[in-house]
Amino acid sequence: MKLSQIVAALGDQVITSSLSISEGSAGVPKDPDLTGLSAIQQAHERALSYVEGPRFADCIETTQAGALVLPPDEKLQHSANRRKIPWLSVKNPSAYFCAGDRPFLYSVSTPARDSSHCCGCS
Repeated sequence: MKLSQIVAALGDQVITSSLSISEGSAGVPKDPDLTGLSAIQQAHERALSYVEGPRFADCIETTQAGALVLPPDEKLQHSANRRKIPWLSVKNPSAYFCAGDRPFLYSVSTPARDSSHCCGCS
C-alpha cells in the first residue's frame, strides 16, 4: 500500500506529511510502497513504523523503516527528512498505529504484528 493511500484513507486525521514537500527540497522519497507494520528497531525499508514523541527521537536515527507515523513535532519531522524517511503526522501516533480500527492499514501488515515497539506500543 502506498503512503499516499494511507494518508488519503485517514483524511483530516493527518496533520501534514512528507508528501507535501517537493521532491528536491528535502530529498525525501515521495510515495513508498509499504508492505508491513513493524516495531521501529526491527523495521525494514518497506515497513511502516511510528515514533511516539521527542523522547524517542533517537529511534529515527537508527531505523530502517520505509515510512514513519510521527506526532506534529517539527524536530522529529526534520530528523526523518534528513534521513530521507517519508512520514505522516497525526495527533497521537501510538493510538493510530496500534488501533484495531484501521482495516486498510492492516491489509499491509506482516503475518504476526510485532508489538515490541521501542516507543511504547503494547
